[in-house]
Amino acid sequence: MALDKDRTPAEGAQYSAVLSLEVGDSTIDAKDILLLYLIEDIFSFSMTGKIRFIDRIGMLEYGPVTGSETLTIFIGEDDTELEFDIFKISRISQLTEADSATQNVIEIVFVDKLFIPLTQKRYNISWTDTKSSAIVSHICTHMLDNITFKEFEDSRETLPNFYMPYWTPQEAILWLMKRSSGATSGQAGYLFYSNMLGKNFVTIDKLMNSETVEKDHYVFDATDQYYKNKILGWSISGLDSTSLKGIRGGHRMGYNSSTKTFIDNDYTYVDEIAKHTMLGKSTLFQDISDETIDYRLEGENDSALLDNIYNHEFVRRYSLQQGVSIMVKGFTHRSAGNLIEINWPSAHPAQKINKPLKGLYLIKSITHQFAYNQKPAYLQKMILIKNAYTELELKNVGTMVKSTKSNVFGSVGSLGG
Repeated sequence: MALDKDRTPAEGAQYSAVLSLEVGDSTIDAKDILLLYLIEDIFSFSMTGKIRFIDRIGMLEYGPVTGSETLTIFIGEDDTELEFDIFKISRISQLTEADSATQNVIEIVFVDKLFIPLTQKRYNISWTDTKSSAIVSHICTHMLDNITFKEFEDSRETLPNFYMPYWTPQEAILWLMKRSSGATSGQAGYLFYSNMLGKNFVTIDKLMNSETVEKDHYVFDATDQYYKNKILGWSISGLDSTSLKGIRGGHRMGYNSSTKTFIDNDYTYVDEIAKHTMLGKSTLFQDISDETIDYRLEGENDSALLDNIYNHEFVRRYSLQQGVSIMVKGFTHRSAGNLIEINWPSAHPAQKINKPLKGLYLIKSITHQFAYNQKPAYLQKMILIKNAYTELELKNVGTMVKSTKSNVFGSVGSLGG
């Protein structure tokens, strides 16, 4: 059934929702939405969210709401349309207001249209002498309703044999991602994610290397209280020493049955960090290398695949070592996976700019938050990756490991020693 194009969201609201029922489409007034958020994240295959609303028209009576419905959300000044499946009706309760005894509150968890075919259907199929990215493309074409990609990075590896043993598409793609490196970036660390622009299959390194940066910088001070790129609140995650185990180094082991030889590849922080693009001149740590801290037998017979497995795990874990959370006014032009630039002020007025924290950040995730009574009604909480300090006086910080590859101002260049 066609969507209700004549819906009239509450004045000033930048969002509305339409729930498609068996008997027709029901527009949920923004004033009746008690909670609405949706999340896009480069480390998540699907977008997901939650809505809690007052059921003023009696959907339970005229529906009923069974979970087979679809939820369409319109957000932003450009009325961006997003369609979701109902994943779970998590709660139905009675409104607590004294004069609203007959009204119910419905809470729904929703997921994008890709989630169910990704995680609930299983297949048996095999490929011979095929690039891993071509296998991912085949899965997306034939098992995921011919989805199209906003960005798709081909891989370098050709697998002699790959058998998908009654796996879901997500299980197969995860297996391939760990063993692949990008043809553009030359590095492991693939991501498969959805954002406001569409689906993406790309390496972290390619995202870090992007020369496309949002034109306007993000600032902490602005004349207009609701300037679109004004940071309304922020926090930075602190160091967690236990999480460093995964990036200090280690061994990945396998056995080549053709040559009857044992494979033992060793890795260190210093060697691995040099392979990846940093958004600054100095990495986050001193030399914390320790190859004896982690030994894993992976069951692979190819040394290069063992390297990809380790590098995939390394770059994903390292990228999460310093997270910056900011709150800004909501705009739909922002997307997870994009680079932005922040003018970070110094705590010392004479310095003006905080040199370590200024510069480029990769958007890891965006939580789109909507509330009719808040100002602005549409907020975005962005989790940002800052995987290097933009500028440090290395003589003052001891043995901080410098970046070998960097993207400081949207253009890639080697900084050398």
